Amino acid sequence: MSKVSRTGTQILAGFGLSLAVALVIGVTAWVGQSSISRDLDGVVTAELPGAIALGRIDAGIMSATRGMNGMLSARIMGDAEMHAAVFKLLGTGLGEIEQAGRDYEALPLATGARADWQDLRRPLDAWLAAARAFFDLAQQRERAAPGSAEWAALDGRAWEAYQRVRQAYRAVAKPLQATLERIRVDAEKVHERSSANVREVKGIMVGVMLVGAALVLVAGLWLAKRITRTIRTITGEAAKVQQAVAEGRLGERGDVGAVDAEFRPILEAINQTLDAYEQPVRMTVACVERLGRGDVPPRITETYQGDFNLIKDSLNGCIDAVNALVADAGLLARAGVEGRLATRADAAKHQGDFRKVVQGVNDTLDAVVGPLTVAARCVDAISKGQVPPRITAEYRGDFALVKDNLNTCIDAINGLVADAGALAEAGVAGRLATRADAARHQGDFRRIVEGVNATLDAVVGPLTVAARYVDDLSPGRIPPKITAEYRGDFNALKENLNGCIEAVNRLVSDAGALVEAAVAGKLSTRADAGRHQGDFRKIVEGVNQTLDAVVAPIAEAGATLDRLARRDLRARVTGAYQGEHARIKDAVNATGEALHEAIAQVAEAADQVTSASTQIASSSQAVASGASEQAASLQQTTASLESVMAITRQASDNAQQANTLAHQARAAATEGAAAVEQMQGAMGKIRASAEGTSAII
Repeated sequence: MSKVSRTGTQILAGFGLSLAVALVIGVTAWVGQSSISRDLDGVVTAELPGAIALGRIDAGIMSATRGMNGMLSARIMGDAEMHAAVFKLLGTGLGEIEQAGRDYEALPLATGARADWQDLRRPLDAWLAAARAFFDLAQQRERAAPGSAEWAALDGRAWEAYQRVRQAYRAVAKPLQATLERIRVDAEKVHERSSANVREVKGIMVGVMLVGAALVLVAGLWLAKRITRTIRTITGEAAKVQQAVAEGRLGERGDVGAVDAEFRPILEAINQTLDAYEQPVRMTVACVERLGRGDVPPRITETYQGDFNLIKDSLNGCIDAVNALVADAGLLARAGVEGRLATRADAAKHQGDFRKVVQGVNDTLDAVVGPLTVAARCVDAISKGQVPPRITAEYRGDFALVKDNLNTCIDAINGLVADAGALAEAGVAGRLATRADAARHQGDFRRIVEGVNATLDAVVGPLTVAARYVDDLSPGRIPPKITAEYRGDFNALKENLNGCIEAVNRLVSDAGALVEAAVAGKLSTRADAGRHQGDFRKIVEGVNQTLDAVVAPIAEAGATLDRLARRDLRARVTGAYQGEHARIKDAVNATGEALHEAIAQVAEAADQVTSASTQIASSSQAVASGASEQAASLQQTTASLESVMAITRQASDNAQQANTLAHQARAAATEGAAAVEQMQGAMGKIRASAEGTSAII
């Protein structure tokens, strides 16, 4: 037998010994585990589910008992919620007992356990029947009227049924507890038996393991000593070859004669492997060297076999991939130079890391172009006066800095727009003292806000002065002329206000002069309308025309009364007047008519009543004197309104005096009663005319 066969046989013997030891340990463990498994299977499939089912029966009995106790409590039955709960509790408990009994009977029970169940089943069925009877009576009692004879009878029967339930439970409790106790005892026996089996199996396994370990150790040491020497020699030669390969000396080979014949093929195979690798490696090195210099070599056309052909194909694939990568890089470079930033290379044309490179370049371009596009869109919107919303997309590095700067710009513009809007709203609302806070802005934006505030100050100052002057003018307080210095349109506003003040002063001055002239009785005085312009000129001209319209009828009425005072009873007002002036004219003319008629009647009566002629003449003279005084009073009226009122009162007194004289004449001249009555009527007309004249004036 050769050395190779002996070594293999020895190694197989060692492995066989180890396998035998493992089999012994495994069989021992399997036997012990089977015994334990049988015991546990009985517990899991029968004992434990049986204990659970019996526990459910016991819990159902307790639940049903609580329900029955609640039904017998008047306080609980008086509560609607508790009333429903106890009925539900009893019904649920009975259902659980019956279901648990069916589940227990379905288990694979042993003969003793099934006998125990039969002993428990009979009293349990009796208890269930008694509980069902109680439940039926309780439900019948529910349907009866509380306090009625039927209800009382059913309540008594329910109490008797409850006593039977309690008696039946005594028969159930003992076998139930006995069954549970038997299950507990059986479980303890299984536990003790399983523990003993485990201890026995452990002892056998430990012994077998110790013996097997000793045998395997001896065989291993003997084989290791023999193999180590040979392996050391092979390792030395392999290390020599490895060192040469590591140093790039691919022509170095191992010394086949230095090792035993049985391991010599190993070194020969290593040498042949190196021979087979040398040429493809050199070819690969040349290609990789050129690729490393950035010089893409042409495709390899030599013929290789097996994995070397795969190496050739891989190198050709690498060359093609690099060429494609270079082409796509050139495409992207040209597109970038030409400004076609949307151009991307087709990453699907590449594989592996080259695809990652192309995809990375595409992603890099996307990462660069995306923020640039967003920035361009924001700047374009801002240039059109449209403030965009803040940028919320996530960026990193310098792109995050660009995003933050754009957001800062957007915030600054929004702040500027908000302050401008606030100033506009304040201006529309008339709150001209409102100013924007320039400290909230920076740079040129701060200068803009400060400029707007300064502009508002420059605008509001003159406007405030103008408003104050207009406010003074509105209640009739004429302010002094504005002396502050302004420029441009503000100076024009100042000049206009000063011109307005001068115009109002001239108007007030002319109005005062007219009043003074009227008080002094100089009714012919007029204001110079040429000193005024626009509506002020119209006002002055209107006042002059008003005075002309007032003075003309008064003057003519005065002249007429003056003629009447000089006994010219044919004097009349002949001018064409309207309104109140027409009433004055009519009153004066009526006075003349009345005087004329009175004098005519008095003259006729004088012939008949001689004794009263003197008195009548005196009365006529008094009337004439009163008329003359009235005419003088009307002339004085033209001087001032106060004089007119005084003269009017005097004319009224004269009329009263004339009336008194007329009454005296009637008493003195009984025979001329008719004439005197006519004279009284005339005097009444005179009085009415004088009072009307006074009222009109």
